[in-house]
Amino acid sequence: MLNLSSATDNSLRTDSVEFFVRNALSSGVLLPAAETQIHRLLERGGLSDRDRSLVAILRDAIADGCIHRENASGLAGLRF
Repeated sequence: MLNLSSATDNSLRTDSVEFFVRNALSSGVLLPAAETQIHRLLERGGLSDRDRSLVAILRDAIADGCIHRENASGLAGLRF
């Protein structure tokens, strides 16, 4: 199981996958700007196994309805 409690929110880089996933999980909302940043990180590649696991958790939470995506007009086509 992935341990998300290993870092405090204050110690996370604000451009990290973990930062965006934690925010979405805690708020129940994936904002368009966060979705865009995650998409960019995925496109850039080179994600760690931990980051890929976090993206999988985010996908599952969205699919299960635990997190809803706020769609901006240009982001509707983005998929994880």
